[in-house]
Amino acid sequence: MCAVEQTLVVVGNGMVSHALCQRLVAENGKSPYSITVIGEEPHAAYDRVRLTKYFETPDPETLQLASRQWYQDHGIQLHTGDAVVEVDRERREVACASGKKFSYDRLVLATGSRAWRPEVPGVELEGVYLYRTLNDVDAIRNHALRAKSAAVIGGGLLGLEAAKALHDYGLEVHIVEVAPGLMPRQLDHDCGAFLKEKIEQLGCHVHLIKRSTEIVADGEQRVLHFASGDSLTVDMVVISAGIRPRSELAAEAEITLGKRGGIEVDDCLRTSDPNIFAVGECAEHRGTIYGLVGPGIAMATTLGDNLLGGKSKFVGADQSARLKLLDIDVTSLGAPLGDSPNITLIAASGEDYSRKILLMGGKAIGAFGVGPWSECERLRTVIDAGGRIWPWQQARFQRSGNVWGSDSSVQQWPDAAIICSCKNVCKGAIDQAVAAGCASVAEVAAATGASTSCGSCQPLVKQILGTSEAVTRVPGRNALLWASILTLFVMTMLLLLGPVAAAESVESFRYQFSLIWRDDVIKQISGYSLLAIMLISTIFTLRKRWPRFKWGEYGYWRAFHAIVGLTTLAGLWLHTGGGLGANLNLMLSMAFVLLAITGGLTGAASALESQFTGEAAIWLRKYRPWINQIHIWILVPLGVFLVFHVTCVYYF
Repeated sequence: MCAVEQTLVVVGNGMVSHALCQRLVAENGKSPYSITVIGEEPHAAYDRVRLTKYFETPDPETLQLASRQWYQDHGIQLHTGDAVVEVDRERREVACASGKKFSYDRLVLATGSRAWRPEVPGVELEGVYLYRTLNDVDAIRNHALRAKSAAVIGGGLLGLEAAKALHDYGLEVHIVEVAPGLMPRQLDHDCGAFLKEKIEQLGCHVHLIKRSTEIVADGEQRVLHFASGDSLTVDMVVISAGIRPRSELAAEAEITLGKRGGIEVDDCLRTSDPNIFAVGECAEHRGTIYGLVGPGIAMATTLGDNLLGGKSKFVGADQSARLKLLDIDVTSLGAPLGDSPNITLIAASGEDYSRKILLMGGKAIGAFGVGPWSECERLRTVIDAGGRIWPWQQARFQRSGNVWGSDSSVQQWPDAAIICSCKNVCKGAIDQAVAAGCASVAEVAAATGASTSCGSCQPLVKQILGTSEAVTRVPGRNALLWASILTLFVMTMLLLLGPVAAAESVESFRYQFSLIWRDDVIKQISGYSLLAIMLISTIFTLRKRWPRFKWGEYGYWRAFHAIVGLTTLAGLWLHTGGGLGANLNLMLSMAFVLLAITGGLTGAASALESQFTGEAAIWLRKYRPWINQIHIWILVPLGVFLVFHVTCVYYF
């Protein structure tokens, strides 16, 4: 825990900065730091994602994330309307444009990004606007009231949002994009062409492969000249052609920048200066600059935990987006198309949709589409969990546009359906927690216990919440799956093959080898070794059975339990030669066989249950706990038979 007298200065007062402040005061209402937040804009933090709403209701408070009183109540000094112009690393202070200076022990750069302005003549003319801040919207709205037509330079997410706002004002809108398709970062040619067709049906005009070379004033109108030689005359121009990280302060302070121009940070969000951190759109992590608010808030949460004494790591974030642009649904899930080499792309299209799913080795890694898509939240769950889209599901998708056909989504599961089979938490209990105010997987976990053991139900909890937060993949899942499958396979083979045939001669190798289970001394060694392995396997279950035992990831402990359990089959074969024995020995062997089979089934079900959806998932989560309970109950007769077996060996 940091000392109370330490000073934390946060440069930037956007959504990510606000999320960091929320995390720092979440536990006790006050932070162990003396926090100062400096914002360039005159407003307190507001929701930039809903910036188009400001066109409808030009009141900054409608987008406000927190009032000035909130900052004051939590002991945070908020200084707005004053840009930071210098970071002095030696003196550990920042200087503002007003001349005011703030000292720091720790500095967080949350400067966000700026709208990109193309370097063409005429971009500084009156009637040419950027689309990024509340002030930008004020200027655009005032001009739109006396305009009839507008051109939006940029056919990406931001450009289409701006186009929607102007279209809602009743303007004739022209969307100008330099790429061959709309939203080239998220959509391929087919989906981009489908989106273009739908937008044009609304009355907007889309101009592709158009690079602006000059903007010229013609009285009250503005003329865009293109490299192709043609031009477009409109009443106003809005530039929304992408963003660039605001890393100038860091560069001037000789803090290392990444290859893409962002402030380079490690997994703890620390820059090249150990006392300075960066989060949000100004930060470059592992060569990636995230242009969405979700990853920025994930960064803020990680940094907040670390500033409070934790050891969290930021290892990347989901870049999924589901938007309604010009009243058209646009979905982008998982890995962007441009970041996914060596992938298989499966497609589906209909009158009102165009969809694609990205597969790598049969696993869903991304998806995108235009038009309504009822399965997209379930698909997001599978992508987050690294789940497979099986060949028959791929065929169904290509035929009908649906992966799961008539399977119901988790929101439609009955209240009695089990969500967390480890803690036996049903959907109804989670619904009650959500109704009581739980808004994240962590909050649901604290309220119900769901996802606190193996974590395989996290995707389902996330789907119930309807949240876009990233879900941690279950550690050790693949090892658990393969150990369980091998256990079932080996146990089946031992039963089918039966005992090793007797040797024809005492001089044969088979006879000499059979001494392993015929010689009394060797048999005692193998027997006690088998018992020791079984006890070790049982110890690995303490991570779940003993609440106070929290060391290590539960998923790895469970995988080790399955792997050690698999080795007991080799010990059993060496001890018995594959024979089940008779009478008491037969009962002991059958108990061991049932223990191995139920253990293998439980392990396989645990590893696979996050991969299933619909009725299959409901059934699996309902009966997996029963199989697991039988697996545990068998330990009782097994222990009794084992005691009798050892007693009989020595006393009869």
